[in-house]
Formats: sequence, structure tokens, C-alpha cells
Amino acid sequence: MLTRLWYNNDSAGVIPSTSLTTSLPAGFALVPNSTRTCLSPDTTDPANPAPTTAGVCSTDAQQGGIASDPAVWSSGNLTISPTNGLFGTPTTYTNGPLAMGKTRYVNLQSCDYRGTWDFTTTVTTPSGYTSGTNVSNTADSSPTCVAPAGGWAYASGNSGVAALDLLGNQYLNLQSCDYRGAWDFTTTVNTPSGYTSGTNTGNTPDTSPSCAPPAGGWGYAPDNSGAVALDMLTNRYLNLQSCDYRGAWDFTTTVNTLSGYAGSTHASNTPDTTLACAPPSGGWAFAPANSGAISLDTLDTTRGEGFVEFTMIAPTLTTTQTFPQDSMLNGAGTNNPASSGTVTVNPELAIPLIDEGVAAAVLFTGLLAAGVAVYRRRQTTE
Repeated sequence: MLTRLWYNNDSAGVIPSTSLTTSLPAGFALVPNSTRTCLSPDTTDPANPAPTTAGVCSTDAQQGGIASDPAVWSSGNLTISPTNGLFGTPTTYTNGPLAMGKTRYVNLQSCDYRGTWDFTTTVTTPSGYTSGTNVSNTADSSPTCVAPAGGWAYASGNSGVAALDLLGNQYLNLQSCDYRGAWDFTTTVNTPSGYTSGTNTGNTPDTSPSCAPPAGGWGYAPDNSGAVALDMLTNRYLNLQSCDYRGAWDFTTTVNTLSGYAGSTHASNTPDTTLACAPPSGGWAFAPANSGAISLDTLDTTRGEGFVEFTMIAPTLTTTQTFPQDSMLNGAGTNNPASSGTVTVNPELAIPLIDEGVAAAVLFTGLLAAGVAVYRRRQTTE
């Protein structure tokens, strides 16, 4: 019998220090190495989760794997973090964060313009240049760059977009790579001309950029390149800042660089659109008209669903018996919602019959911002 403990966090943020608990009914046995956790934000029917492409489980690539039975099970009792094995957390965790619902993608757009200098932006600037960077449940495949003005020309070959998938990924690793040739060109995304910044999402924080080798006479400028790992599991807002400087070239950065320039991009639970650009030095001047900040709200309260699942085996019986089973979501901020139901085993059919409150032996526990809801459904087994 496949058993699921289902939850839904539609609150306005992550809830720390939570656990899901249940017990095997008397006489039932756990199938070893069958316990895993899943995020399933597009599911409308808990008994039939959305396709795996719409969710992620701890057994998927880049995740932690099957939960450790000795760590999360004791004498038939389960205590497990809802994010056990997800977001890079160990598979031994019995207590951990209940992830907030998130938009699927941060669509990071980089638009390049050339005139007296080469100017690249990922945000809207006071001078009117816009990159179209956004959050969405749909991945962008091309940038939406505004028409150039003031004698500047749009450089499509050095512009691009990265659809950064937040599902199951703790870190948005923003990388900025600077190149110098006829101009100074900085990118945070892959470009059609072949320059790559290595910006990615994952469960390991990047501490340095992985910039593509320069080509066409351009030289890589490591001192003006950098990387920042932004924790998007515990933070709601991506506060993206772009700081532009002018000297011998026009140089734009969204991250801290070895040479001391800082874009001050950060993640937090507070929106921040105030620029915090480092003071210019070495003859460079800060260009506020081509600098800007955008606060991207990644919260989507309709996408906070997930579950823990395991497989159990019913006992062999000579008479029909009904077994109770309970589950609970525990932790401050959850209201400790509980769900209960019964499993009836008929020896003539040799399969369990599931009554009201349980579907496919699933105990549905829901957490709502306004209170507690328990999902219920009847399933008839023949």
C-alpha cells in the first residue's frame, strides 16, 4: 500500500522546524527504503500527483535520495522533515523547513547596447533601458529588450536570457563575467555569441564564477567578475541590483567583484529597491542613470503542496479487520494540523479497503494560512 502524508503551505513564507509524523497500523510492515519526500506544486488530486516534470522528489537527480530508515523510523513510528533529502538537506533529517510556494522560474534577462561604450543591463534603469527580467511559472526563451535610444544600438549577439528553475533548488548562483576588447562587456547569462557566465540554480553555493574563455580578441577581466550564492529556500525576494561605472570603458556589475565594486544583489524577506553601489575608484565614475534595482517576489501561495510517501504491507488475516491510522504536521506556525482515517483489510479480497478520510492509503494533512484543512476522499477497491 502506497501511503502519502500530504501538506499544503499557502502561508507567506517558509515555516522552520517542522516535521510530519504517523505510525504503521498494528500488524503492518514497512517496505524498507521506500520513504521519500516530494514537492508537487501543480497537483490538484492528491491521489494522483502531477507528472514528475511538474514536481521534484528526493530521489530525483541533484537531490539527496531515499530517506534513511534508521533515522526517520523507530518501532513503526515515522518522524520526518518535509524537506528531508530536498534542497541539499541530509536524508537523516527528522525536523526541517516547510518550504513556501514559489514561482517556478526567475527569468534573468541581459540586454546589451553599444554606443560610445558597451552597456549591459539586467534591470530597468532611470535612463529607460529595460531588460524584462521577471519571475513566472513559464520559462522565457528570449530577452525582451527595449528599443535603443540616443545613438545606442542593440547588440543581440551579446544579449540573452536564463530561465532559472527554483523548484527543489536552494541557491540561485548569480555569476557576472567581464570581458574587455573594443569595449568592456559584462554578462550574467549565456549569449548567442558564445559567452557564458555560469549563472545557475542548485543545492551547492558557488563561490567563484565559471566564465567562458574569451574569443575574438576579447580578454577575460577576472578582477571585475564575481559570483554570489543567493539562498532562495528561506528568502522570498530576489533583490537584483545593477551598478554602472564609466571610465576607460563602461562597466556594469550585479555582484561583488575582486576589484571592490559591488552590485549588492541579495535575497531577503523584505523587498529592497534602494541601490547600494560601491563608491567608484581608480578614475571610474558612478553612472546612476544606467544603474537600477528590482525586487522580484518569488512567492506563489498556490504552489506550496508536497508530500511524504512510503510503502507498507498489510498483515495476513482470517477475518475482516479495520485499522486506524493518524498523521500530524508539527511545528510552531503550523497549528499542528492532524488527520485520521481507517484501513479495512478483507481477507477474501486479500487487499485493503480504504474508507472516508483516506485515499489510496494516503493521509492528507493540509496547512493553510487561515487555518487547517484536511483533504478527504473515498476510494473503492474491488
